[in-house]
Amino acid sequence: MREDSEELQRLYLFSAANLLGLIERTDGKGYLLNGSPQPLGRFRREAFLGFSNDRNRLGEVQSEVQKSEGEEDWFMQLGRHITTLETTLEGAFDPKRSDQFLSLDIYQLNAEIRALRNKLRVEDVGL
Repeated sequence: MREDSEELQRLYLFSAANLLGLIERTDGKGYLLNGSPQPLGRFRREAFLGFSNDRNRLGEVQSEVQKSEGEEDWFMQLGRHITTLETTLEGAFDPKRSDQFLSLDIYQLNAEIRALRNKLRVEDVGL
C-alpha cells in the first residue's frame, strides 16, 4: 500500500512536531500538543489521528516546522530522529517491553520512518 502525499506530509509533520517538542508524552502515557489541554490520544497512532484531524493544529505545526527547515542542521536532526524511532521500534519486539506497544503503534512508527526518509530523499540531503 502506498501512502498519498498528503498522508506522508501529515506523518512528517507529526514526527517533526515530536522532534521539536511541540508534542509531548504525558505522565499518564498520553500525548499532548503544547498549549492544548485536550490530549491527542493515549497511544502514538491515536495521537497521530487526533493531530491529523485538526486542520488548525496542522497549520500551526507546519509553520513551526517550516521555520526549522531553514536551519542548517534540521535535516541532520531528522536523520537522528529516524534512528531514535528505529530504536523505539526495535523495543516493540523486545519480550520485556513488547506489551507496551499496540500493533497500530508499530505501524505508526514504520509509517513515520518512511515519511521522514521520503522527506530526506525529496530534499536530497544524502542521509
